[in-house]
Parts: sequence; C-alpha cells; structure tokens
Amino acid sequence: MQAEITSGYKLSPQQTHLWTLQHELPQMPRRAHCLITIEGELNVKVLHRAVETVAQRHDALRLTFQR
Repeated sequence: MQAEITSGYKLSPQQTHLWTLQHELPQMPRRAHCLITIEGELNVKVLHRAVETVAQRHDALRLTFQR
C-alpha cells in the first residue's frame, strides 16, 4: 500500500475540534471572529493594508479546511 502524500501543516487541537464539528454538522459553519474598538478617525485603506500584511505573515490567519 502506498502512503498518502499530504501538504500543509498539522492541525492544532483547536483546529481539529473545529474540523470535527464542521464535518459532523456541515449546515452550521464556524468562523473565528474578533472585535476591535477604534476611537478617532479611521483610514480604511490603511487598516485594510495592515490586516492584509498581518495575514500574509501568519499562516494560521489564512487557514481554510478543504476536503
């Protein structure tokens, strides 16, 4: 028997838990959310660019499950 080749990273226990929940209850999507309060004027373009930069730097922020 030939070993299956996979790519990517090993899932953390939390990611494994989310994967299991999604597999068992696909009608209930799960997403991680974050709320930040910003006071004062906001430059939306600069904020968007900053979030994109952080997401590019950290693989876990771009995580998607595919089967």
